[in-house]
Amino acid sequence: MTTRRPLVTGLSVAAVSIGVAALAGCSSSNVESTSSSKKVTAHYFVATAALNTRAGKSLNAKVVTADKYKKGQKVPVVCQDPGEYAYGSNIWDKTTDGAWVTDVYVRTGHTGFVPGVPRCSTGTSNTGGGSTSSGGDTPGSSNCYSSAAVHGRNNGAVGSRGGSVTTRVNRVIAVATAETEKVRSYSWGAGGKGGPSCGIASLSPGGYNDYRRYGFDCSGLTLYAFYKGAGIDIGANTTQQYSRGPKKSWSSLRKGDLIFWGSGDDIYSTTHVALYIGNNKIIEAAPPRGSHSVHVTTLYGSGRHTAHVIRFIK
Repeated sequence: MTTRRPLVTGLSVAAVSIGVAALAGCSSSNVESTSSSKKVTAHYFVATAALNTRAGKSLNAKVVTADKYKKGQKVPVVCQDPGEYAYGSNIWDKTTDGAWVTDVYVRTGHTGFVPGVPRCSTGTSNTGGGSTSSGGDTPGSSNCYSSAAVHGRNNGAVGSRGGSVTTRVNRVIAVATAETEKVRSYSWGAGGKGGPSCGIASLSPGGYNDYRRYGFDCSGLTLYAFYKGAGIDIGANTTQQYSRGPKKSWSSLRKGDLIFWGSGDDIYSTTHVALYIGNNKIIEAAPPRGSHSVHVTTLYGSGRHTAHVIRFIK
C-alpha cells in the first residue's frame, strides 16, 4: 500500500464482486432426501448466479457439472465447510449429489455458516452466523462480513530480534514463505503486524472494493514478515518502508532485501514492494485477486525499480 499507485491488473470488477445478493433474503426449506445408504436432510437455497459443481472445495477442483444450478434455481445443500477463499468467502456448500459449490452465490440469508446446517467435516450443526477475523490463520477467520472482522493494518506479537544476520533473514523469509502456502488474496490495505486481515473501505487505485476480501497488500505482507520474523517495525506502506530502511546498491542485492518499484529515490513514487529470497526470486502479495495472491515468482520489472534496495537486517 502506498500513497500513489498505478492501476492494478487482474480479474474484472464483475468477476470479483462479492455476491451482495447473498446478504438479502432467504429461501430455504428442509427436505429429507433418501440415498441408498442413509437419509440426509437437504436445505434448499436459491442460486444467485449459474453455479458449477466441483469435486472439491476449490476453484481449481475438477468441474463435475458445468452450470449445474441456474440462477434462481434451488440448490440442495446438505452441509457446509471451510475451503479455498473464493469471491469473498471461504465457505463451500456440499450438495445432495456429493459435489461442492461456492457459498457466495447461494442465497442463504447469512454471511457466514448457516445455523442448523451441519459442518461436513464434523457432522455438528452450526449455531451462529459465522466466524470472526482477528488476523489469524484459521480458515474461518477469513469471514470479512463479521462485525468483529479486523480491517486494515492489525497488531500482533512482536518476533525475536535475536540471532545472527543470517538467522534473522531466514526467519523473515520463513514467515513470508508460510503465507504462500495458505489461501490469501490480494486486498488493498490488508495485513499487518498480526498477519492477514480484511481490506479497507477506500477503493484501491484500480477501483476495487476489497473491504470484504481477506489477505494482504504488498506492504502489509512485508510488514508482517519483518515484524514477526525479526521484531522490526518497517512501516505501514511503501513510502515509509523505503524511507526508513538503509539503502543499498543493486550490485549488493542479497537475501532479505526489499525491492521497490518506483522512480529514483523518490519515496512518493513507490508503487510496490517485494521480499528478495535469493536466486532471482521474490515473495510478493500482488494481483490478480484470488486464492494465491501471495506467491513466489521470478524478479521482474527491470527498469521500473527504485535506485536502491532496502536492507533492514545488516
